[in-house]
Amino acid sequence: MTIHREIGDRGGEGNDLSGLGIAYAELGDARRAIGYYEQALAIHREIGDRRGEGNALGNLGIAYKNLGDARRAIGCYEQAIAIRQQIGDLMGVATDSFNMALLHVQQGEGRAPCPWPSRQRRSLGKSATPSMRSGRKGLWLNCSGVKPRQAAGHPRPKSWPALGR
Repeated sequence: MTIHREIGDRGGEGNDLSGLGIAYAELGDARRAIGYYEQALAIHREIGDRRGEGNALGNLGIAYKNLGDARRAIGCYEQAIAIRQQIGDLMGVATDSFNMALLHVQQGEGRAPCPWPSRQRRSLGKSATPSMRSGRKGLWLNCSGVKPRQAAGHPRPKSWPALGR
């Protein structure tokens, strides 16, 4: 990060801050992670890096979820999804939508609303990789009307909520 600051690479600095946030999140320190994600978000907004902004918001959503602040987590996910839709980041939309849907289920709200029009849901299903169709991401795609195929050796645990229609 020091080098990025010295050479004036704000994008690199923002990515470094996100990386530090991820490291602290992995260590279980969500509050410290949030501090780094917020710094990264400010930089990405300052330089107009929409992808970086979406990534920081998605990471903030996860951190707030881990702190038990569902309202703030959902707000971050909604902002991230809107940005990712604008820039055409289908994988990011799927990831943040899944995280938000899972949070709704964990909160006892049943299924979360699907943020994509049906045309986009079909498009994602056709472009999804086999790994997206299996496991946790597959649950989101199934919510969108795409039937996931389980990858060999990766059965869906019975404890995962059924988000499908």
